[in-house]
This record gives sequence, structure tokens and C-alpha cells, in this order.
Amino acid sequence: FLTSINLNSNELQNALLHPLATAPVVGAAGKVYYNTSENLLYVSDGTAWRNISGDITEIIAGAGLTGGGDSGQITVDVGEGSGIQVDADQISVKLNGLSGLTFDTNGGALVIQQGGVAFGPNGSGIFGVRVDDTSIEADGSNNLSLKVTGVTAGSYGSATAIPTFTVDADGRLTVAGEAAIQTSFNITDGTTTEVVNGGDTVTFSGTANEVEVSVSATDTVTIGLPDDVTIGNNLVVSGNLTVSGTTTTVNTETINLADNIITLNSNATGSATENAGIEVERGDDANVSIVYNETSNDWEFTNDGSAFWKLGGGFYVTDAFGSGNDHFVNPFTTLILTGGAGIDTSTSGATTTFTHADTSSVADVDNSGLTVIQDLTFDGFGHVQTVGSQDITSDVDARITAREHAATITDTATVNHNLGSLDVIVQLYDS
Repeated sequence: FLTSINLNSNELQNALLHPLATAPVVGAAGKVYYNTSENLLYVSDGTAWRNISGDITEIIAGAGLTGGGDSGQITVDVGEGSGIQVDADQISVKLNGLSGLTFDTNGGALVIQQGGVAFGPNGSGIFGVRVDDTSIEADGSNNLSLKVTGVTAGSYGSATAIPTFTVDADGRLTVAGEAAIQTSFNITDGTTTEVVNGGDTVTFSGTANEVEVSVSATDTVTIGLPDDVTIGNNLVVSGNLTVSGTTTTVNTETINLADNIITLNSNATGSATENAGIEVERGDDANVSIVYNETSNDWEFTNDGSAFWKLGGGFYVTDAFGSGNDHFVNPFTTLILTGGAGIDTSTSGATTTFTHADTSSVADVDNSGLTVIQDLTFDGFGHVQTVGSQDITSDVDARITAREHAATITDTATVNHNLGSLDVIVQLYDS
């Protein structure tokens, strides 16, 4: 049925409400089914199945109780008042301003309890005091006192020992003792070890011009380098060495460098302006040097400290590797670079640029539609010399027409298209 059925107040007789052994998927609110494994009737509230079996219609709280109801989960509580407090499995009653009194049963007899002390019959049925607090005990006269913990009375701790103790949950000392104090310790440099006893003085000493030691009023020992450091023996630096001063003086006879390139003017930035090179100190004679001149962009050298000559050497030029057409260019000789057939050259400063010469006379071609480039001719350098264009509209139309076939059919008919293929597109319309 795809629509609701209205019985107009008539009876639905001999109906069966969907018997299932397990609950189906919860449907719309009002959906019902009968659980055959539980023998219970369930109805959906839209989100879960609700058991509607049973014959209890309402629960009413009697005297001393509160709560009750006739639907959903129902809770009944023991009534509370100004002198009654209800907790889990226990009821407390306040009497004459006293709080915390609890009434319980012990073998059927009433027991009144406050804290860890209870008043009521003991195991023999005799009424008396029962102490539940583990730190309190009652003697034969029902007098209460703290239980003995086993700690020996006395003083603990000395100049060579500190007291140790254990406290239980009631704040009592359950264990007391002493722990010895270490009055000496060892110091070592890795080879020699000395014992420092209590009261001894430990002295930190440095090495003149190498290590300084100072002691401040805040009990702090500071060990560091002096302002001017002198290393009496060899110094090995495993990491990088940075010298930030103005002058670095090396008074050694031999310098061994693993670096194959020495960088001068390493702090230079921007455009180059500073000359750089190597100068040889020659005592009373004039110093000599090799310098790169930033003004002329040349390496220069001097033998007398005043006149400078450019550094240069001959070199070979060749038109191809292994061709044998090599030419030696002497120092200070002008090398002229020219282009051959189809090659243009241009020189700017020290840079010569080689480019292809423009040997083509063809302008740009911008075809559209079905006009396309049909023919191209090239010169010996691969430049385009001629471009031919062709309108292929008629050729395209002819090829499309060759792949078409039309026929008029009545009801059903066989159409022989003779296109030589099963891959065809068929369009049918009412003529």
C-alpha cells in the first residue's frame, strides 16, 4: 500500500503484527513489531524501539517516599527532611544539633555510628563500643586510646646522620630511623684522585695567561679565559677559527695550508672597487707584489714597487676540436672575431656575441578558419624562404560528403550506406 488506510473506526480483526526473532531497523515513529524470542510487543519512537508490554500503569510513592510516575524510567526515593540525609545504602539522622550520626544494623540490632566509633552490640550480643578506625583501639574498660605503632621513643639525627620516618594516613609515625651523612667526597682530573673531607677547603687555580678563576659572594666559581691569552704549547682547533681583530700576525717560519684557493677581500660587498694581491716584504729593498687592478680589470705585477706591468700569456684559438686549424695568439695581441656566412657578431666590452644572420624574407603568417599552411621552403641555414597557404574548405566538405548517406524509410527498412564500416552515427527524424 502506497497510501494510508483509514478504517473509519471499523475493527481490524485477526491481524498479525510482524513477528520477528530480532529487532528490525528502527523506522518512523509508530512502527510496531512483535518479538517472538522475548514474547514482547515493541513500538518505535522514531529513534529506538520501546517495549509496550506489561500491565503496570503507574507507580505511586508511599509514605516516606518521593517520586513515581506512569511513563518512561521511574525513580522512587526515600524522603529527606531537615533532620534526615539519604546516601547510598545508608540514612543519616541529625539529633540535637549533632550531625554525622548513622543508624545501621548489626545482626538485627540497631547500631549508632559516628566516624570510626560505633555504639551497639558486639559479636556476643553485649552492647558496647566498637571502634572501626585503625588508629584507635578500646581496652577492656571501653577506654579509647591511640594504637601503639612500634616506634621507639627517643631523639633521632646528629651531626653525621639525618632522621628518617614514615607517616601513615592518620598522621602517625610508624617507622623512625637515621641515615648517615656523606662527610667526604672525591675530586679527580682523570688521572689523580684526592679525598676531600668535611671542613677541608677546595681551591680552584688557573694557569697564568691561559685560564682565570674567580669566586663571587654568591658562592659562584667562574672559570674562563683572560683578556689576553698566551698558549705556551701547541694549539689545535678542531672546528672553524674566526679572528675578529684588526691585524693577524703569524711569526712562524713555515705556513702549511690545505686550502688550494686563498680568498682576499673576503668582506667586500657590492661592486668591486678594492685592488687585491700579494706583497713580498724585502727589508731595505723595495717590496714587490702581484695585484689585480679593479680599474683596468687586469692582473699586474711590479719588480721595483713603482712600475706595474700587466700579466699575460699566449693562448690558442681553433675553429673546431681536432681540426688542426689552431692559431697561437701572443700576449697583448688583439684577437678579432668575425662572423662567417649566416653569422652576425657584436662586441660589448669583453663580450662577443654570435647570432644567426637574418636570411629569411618571409613575414609572419596568421591564417584562420580552414586556411592552413600548405608548403614551406628553407635555405641552407634552415631559415624559411617561402610559405604557401591553402583553403581546404572544399576538400573537407568533399571528404565529409563522401562519408554521408541518407535514405527515406517507411516503418522498417534496410539502409545500404556502403561506407565500408560498422562504426556509424545514425540520426533519425520524422520527414
